[in-house]
Amino acid sequence: MWLPVLIALVYLGVVLGPDLLLGGSRSLHVRYGLPVVLALQLMVAWVLGSALVRSDRMRVLAAAALALIMVFGALSQWRILRAETWWTKHFSASNAEVARRVNALDRPLVAVSASGVSAGELVSLAYHLDDRVRIRGSGEPGIPVTLPDGFGSLVVLSPSAELGAAIGPQRVAEPIAGTWQWFLVRR
Repeated sequence: MWLPVLIALVYLGVVLGPDLLLGGSRSLHVRYGLPVVLALQLMVAWVLGSALVRSDRMRVLAAAALALIMVFGALSQWRILRAETWWTKHFSASNAEVARRVNALDRPLVAVSASGVSAGELVSLAYHLDDRVRIRGSGEPGIPVTLPDGFGSLVVLSPSAELGAAIGPQRVAEPIAGTWQWFLVRR
């Protein structure tokens, strides 16, 4: 019975407490809060299970609470199934909107810099892109980048110095959909 309570207290002491006192961000990530979420579910299940075997009034209240939890759980699952992206996707939350804008461009090319975040972001974006959109990686850092001819619009992901040099000073990069990593390059 005390194990879920201990798990919740450990979360407060190890994750949430230092974040509040020292200004961290671990408590924002679901993966650090998963044990305490499971502990809270166990505590609620124990309380409802205990109430179901008591008096008639407690049994009715526990059954009503259980029905309410089931309804809200079903609504939550319905919203998750309809969602375009997860609320925890900080970097790629706007990728569906970016893909809509890229798909609307004339002969688009997506150029990607060699950086740590690029591969995952590119896979997330490519899932939503049309077949006519071309994607080009920039290779290793420090190696000059050449962009192919024949594209109408250029979209870049977190442009490196090499990719910026290939774009040239005559073009202007504007953020797409309020993001910090996706840019539409205009002539």
